[in-house]
Amino acid sequence: MKKSVWMMGVGAAALLWAGSATAQTTNTFRITGATAYRAVTHNAILAMLKPETRVYGYTGSSLGSAGRAQFIGQLVSDNSKWVNIKASWSGSLDGIQRVVYRGSNAFDRTDWPNSPELLTQSGASGLTFTLETAPADVAMSDSFQSSTKYTSPSLESQIVGVIPFVWVKNAGAPAGLNNVTPLLAQKLLAAGSVPLSFFTGDSADSGTTVKVAGRNADSGTRLCTLAETGYGVFSQPLHQEILVSGGVVTNVTAYPAETVLGTYYPVGASGYASGGTLASRMNVTGSNQSPVPSNRRCWLVAAMSINDANGVNSGNNNMTYNGVAYSADAVRNGKYTFWSYEHMIYSTYVSGNSVLKTIADELAGTMLTFDPTSGGGIALDTMNVERGQEGAPVGEL
Repeated sequence: MKKSVWMMGVGAAALLWAGSATAQTTNTFRITGATAYRAVTHNAILAMLKPETRVYGYTGSSLGSAGRAQFIGQLVSDNSKWVNIKASWSGSLDGIQRVVYRGSNAFDRTDWPNSPELLTQSGASGLTFTLETAPADVAMSDSFQSSTKYTSPSLESQIVGVIPFVWVKNAGAPAGLNNVTPLLAQKLLAAGSVPLSFFTGDSADSGTTVKVAGRNADSGTRLCTLAETGYGVFSQPLHQEILVSGGVVTNVTAYPAETVLGTYYPVGASGYASGGTLASRMNVTGSNQSPVPSNRRCWLVAAMSINDANGVNSGNNNMTYNGVAYSADAVRNGKYTFWSYEHMIYSTYVSGNSVLKTIADELAGTMLTFDPTSGGGIALDTMNVERGQEGAPVGEL
């Protein structure tokens, strides 16, 4: 690594880090998992690093929605520790599986960002990273490990916050498409479509179709949606793929068959790998117009995190759930129940490594003490209610 590059990018403080081969090896920390909580996680990483030593960069135009990001700097709590934190996101269940099978090369990520020379103190956007292959140290998850298929060995877990979800209608959808109930969601997920009149109560809408889009089996958003609605976390929905060309929707068709996390999902049963991608498709107009074939024209609804929902008409297409509009206070006080806990999950490999455990504890502690609202989360210590599992009854603390 050339010193001149480091000096231009981060100054003398980062040069000190670059000169320590031990720091580069020992203090690398790799985090994966929930795309729904990546904005909160990225903000927490920035908060745990001393600003005068911190450099970072990410893919895409926004740190909050970046699929990969890299951060280097000194821990605020311990000036002796320089850390190189690498984040690559693909979904809660994908993250849990990789941590469960840590040590098996087949579950290593092959896309960890590894371009320290590109990082800047103000945050470099739109980066094309050099990529490396390595196992994940920590997974962020919207789901309890016990709610997944990957229950053994039992992993270490800390609840670090609350992640709310909303149902969202796609761009251009009518005002009357405004509320989802659990029973309506069950019908929609099972059949793939229902008449608009099921939402509006107006028989004149019986000839218009509403279909559902969603996430694949990597996703904690998917698991929480299937749990909250009572459809069943291992049941297969009938999701749609939204095809876009020239800035308009050109077709809506059953999501293609694919294999996810080693399990085959037939046509319609899978979905989008990223909440950001799903939101971008839902934000395109034309699903109920030509050039979509006449037998496939419809309106669409999908469940997503608050952060992703802001990508659909700036959050203005959020629907009510059981007649209740989302607000942080509605979640805190038990009125709005479409939410889950956010977990930091890791194996005995991390808990037995003093440096990695220090970094994990620092990140968890930061998440518990700073305001996650801007990233779409809710601080755990502000909650007045609790639940034992995704979709479980909400009770008073």
